[in-house]
Amino acid sequence: MVRFAGFVAVTLALLPPYMAAPSLKRRIEALWFAAVLHLIGLRLTVHGRAAEQGPVLFAANHVSYLDIMVLGRLLDARFIAKEDVRSWPGIGVLARVSGTCFIRRAASQAAAQAGELAARLERGQSLILFAEGTSSDGAQVLPFKSSLFGVAERVGGLTVQPVAIRYSRLNGAPIADGAARDGVAWYGEMTLMPHLWAFLGQRSCEVEVCFLEPMAGLPENGRKALAKAAEHSVRDVLQTP
Repeated sequence: MVRFAGFVAVTLALLPPYMAAPSLKRRIEALWFAAVLHLIGLRLTVHGRAAEQGPVLFAANHVSYLDIMVLGRLLDARFIAKEDVRSWPGIGVLARVSGTCFIRRAASQAAAQAGELAARLERGQSLILFAEGTSSDGAQVLPFKSSLFGVAERVGGLTVQPVAIRYSRLNGAPIADGAARDGVAWYGEMTLMPHLWAFLGQRSCEVEVCFLEPMAGLPENGRKALAKAAEHSVRDVLQTP
């Protein structure tokens, strides 16, 4: 309850200046993410460096809603999220205010979605894509969906950087399969608030983020080859102790 109250207090304190001072938005975001990570006991270790020659499409695996706090702390980029996130209580409001790009996964809208993302990238805005299209238990990497990698066909010279996220320890103990992993990973039919409430009761959690070798340009076989290359890069890292 103390952690949840702290989260609400920090959010309410920083939201007015965030809305009133566009030039300070990134600084306020960084402060908010850092405060939230500290409040919830999430400790961060970073390997590698985020690409700085932008704009960049960061393609990450997806384990939990906690990924948003982690990557938001590290990257000056906007998230790509499913359309239904827009209507989530509380979280949807924060996502809209922060400039999240909402998409529909229907194949019939893939071209329009790629066009919207390309427009943002061409304006110099980097984007964060959870490329599996859903979250997993963190013990595996699901196939990366290739449709949104189509922005590389529209934005010449776009840099795509794979990002691997691994939750390594919970309450000081290594995370293995079972209850400890499910205490961090949010996937399948799990409901958000009970999972979040249980996580807030944990003492601490450690997460590693690895920025992998950036990929510039589009492979000869197009977006599908690009998605597969990013997927293999992330999987290779996560399979390494």
